[in-house]
Amino acid sequence: MSHRFMPIVLVALFLGAVTSTAMAAGKVLVVQSYHQGYAWVDDIDTGINKALENAGYEVKTFYMDTKRKTSEEWKVQSGQDAMAMVESFKPDVVITADDNAQKYFAQRLAGKPGAPQVVFCGVNADPADYGFPAANVTGIIERPHFAQTIGMYQKINPAAKKLVMISDDSITSVNTMKFCKLQDTPIPVADYQNPTTWEQWQKAITDASENADAVVMFNYHTVKQAADDAQSMAPKEVMDWTISNCKVPVIALLTFGVQDGALCGIAEDGREHGYLAGNMAKELIGSSKKASEFPIARAHRGLVMINLKTAETLKIKVPYAMIKAAKVVIK
Repeated sequence: MSHRFMPIVLVALFLGAVTSTAMAAGKVLVVQSYHQGYAWVDDIDTGINKALENAGYEVKTFYMDTKRKTSEEWKVQSGQDAMAMVESFKPDVVITADDNAQKYFAQRLAGKPGAPQVVFCGVNADPADYGFPAANVTGIIERPHFAQTIGMYQKINPAAKKLVMISDDSITSVNTMKFCKLQDTPIPVADYQNPTTWEQWQKAITDASENADAVVMFNYHTVKQAADDAQSMAPKEVMDWTISNCKVPVIALLTFGVQDGALCGIAEDGREHGYLAGNMAKELIGSSKKASEFPIARAHRGLVMINLKTAETLKIKVPYAMIKAAKVVIK
């Protein structure tokens, strides 16, 4: 390892690189855009671990923590720290999760001679935005079950005529909305908003309460008290206020949204993303195949979720057949 990387590697260790038990059959570096304890990240980790269990690989995980710390300087530094881990650890395969890991790290490996194979997952943008696919890069794109979630709500409230979608201003949310705007939906979505500040968020929710029959929510984890704050607000604080003050139901596209109080949703499953990416990594290590031989794929499994506590609070009757069919019911 060259001396110019040593300080960055030390920083990376303090920032939260986690190492599994090693058996030296192969090396996998997982680079997560966000932090441990964030439900989506934990689910991806669970899926990867399931795919790689008993494979005997040495696995390290680096958490860029760009959901809580959102300054450009932090994102750039985190990408540099991840690159330093590639230099020191020399993995056979790198699994990169979510868009910031691609933008600030993985795209620098795409097509680079001598670079490890890269398998991405949880990517909301067009992979071409990051130079993917490449000779050494493939992966799993994330696309929300947007129209299906709205169709689910329509069965609960057939009288609904108009919806509004509200999500934070993260790169993940912005790219997700690009996809959602192109979809045909059973109920029209009249407006799409990406508030940055807490004041903007509160106004968006208040306006939607007066002008829509429900709010479709994707993410709420990068809302800040002020636009130039480097640290995001606690997501629970944002969602608790939202559920308490929104006069119409909130429906969600991710698992934690329903867990935090949204009425229902058909959610992307991070475990599926992690499992598919882990299996690709295992096949790359165990064969002479290259990443370019694996077409970019899309995760398809959605978790049907219903929050009956919220339904009771809102005095909404959820059809029994829907409750029976749901994968997750919160009581």
